[in-house]
Amino acid sequence: MQKSEDRKFAFIINYGIEYRMFFISGLLKELSKNNKIIVIKRDINNNLFHEYESLYNFNILNLEKRFFEKKRLKLENIFKSIRESRLKLLKKKPFKNYNIKTNTLKLKDFFKGNKFIFNSSRVLTLKLIEKKYEDIELKRILKENNITDIIMSGYSSTANISFAINALHLNIKVWSFINSWKDYYINDFLPFQANSFFVWSESMKKDFLSTNPHIKPCSIISSGNIIFDRFYKPELSFSRNYYENKYKIKNTNKIFLYCMMDSDRYKEEEKIILLISQELKKLYKENFKLLVKKNPFNKDIHINTFLENQKNIIVLEHFSERDKKNDFFIQSYKGEREWIDILKLVDCVIGVASTIALEAIMMHKPVITIGFNKYGYKDNFLIELSNMDFYKKLLQRKDIFLCKNSKELINILENISMNTNINYPEILGIYKGNSLLKVIKEME
Repeated sequence: MQKSEDRKFAFIINYGIEYRMFFISGLLKELSKNNKIIVIKRDINNNLFHEYESLYNFNILNLEKRFFEKKRLKLENIFKSIRESRLKLLKKKPFKNYNIKTNTLKLKDFFKGNKFIFNSSRVLTLKLIEKKYEDIELKRILKENNITDIIMSGYSSTANISFAINALHLNIKVWSFINSWKDYYINDFLPFQANSFFVWSESMKKDFLSTNPHIKPCSIISSGNIIFDRFYKPELSFSRNYYENKYKIKNTNKIFLYCMMDSDRYKEEEKIILLISQELKKLYKENFKLLVKKNPFNKDIHINTFLENQKNIIVLEHFSERDKKNDFFIQSYKGEREWIDILKLVDCVIGVASTIALEAIMMHKPVITIGFNKYGYKDNFLIELSNMDFYKKLLQRKDIFLCKNSKELINILENISMNTNINYPEILGIYKGNSLLKVIKEME
């Protein structure tokens, strides 16, 4: 094994959101203690990224967009369709962010998803990827910069596939992190053999191995999610008094947090928020505040305007910046700290099914999952979200509730415990705030 001083880790930044896995988790800072570090980034100018560059003091190599915009192979798309049928046969639900899939088994699924078709197309796809993603110029860049290790967040983008394939050709180590509990259901295919794929838990490892027999089981490491370490026994970055003054929440008996969806996925969610506030008034009179966190992708001031005259509703400061044209997103460092503080301060989290439920659980906050529309009636789209494989297990917990109409909200609140402290869900793995230590040990 190479000595630490001889190793140079390259962090691959394509969409911007990788900053959480690399910087906020403490991974870059920890590795930089004993190793050389460089950040390889798609050449996009972003002020918030420059903020992180200053905070963490790393060298950066901007590469032309063409290195990150490889065209996906036709066979990859065909194999994706086959995999979706395979998942259905395995009684799992494929997921697509902007379109809830119809997961009813059809006759064609039995043909496309059978074991022979699946394995044959998998082997062909792997061979073609190995050949077609080779990039002589990218290899030259990696060699000239003396890269020994590549770290990437995710595995399915054509950029990550390209960096991984070419790095492995040069005997450069490849370390890949699974971002989300949704990733497997969006795209379960691991298209290269990394030195390690870091997954959250043994159940997630089992899922990936079930449809990726070409991957060595020992290379999938159940480490927990290093981004979640920060939710383990956190301290406030700013005082409670700071937030009471900033958001005018003094002398409030109950504080609720509503987390919004991407407006590209769901329209007029602000009207659901208004309806929830009206229901809360029936129980708490004026003794509550409903804090609203807009989706990080949505900085539309229409929401602020629509809710500005509602004295019990406060729209939180928006710290995020999304370049939709270039598909690049980042949130400020202050925004990351405030998010932890707000979760610690509130009594209950409300919103549609999302990863935020896991963050609330880690902070010992109950969650009310919304399944109704702006009129207070059952919403099939929102209900289907809560029924996805990665979320529905949470609904069996005593601190997670599904509210199918607005009238149920009062009944839930009358019976809810605001001081939850029960076991963590299996998907989080062994959650003790030490995932980063496990990862560093594996890498070094």
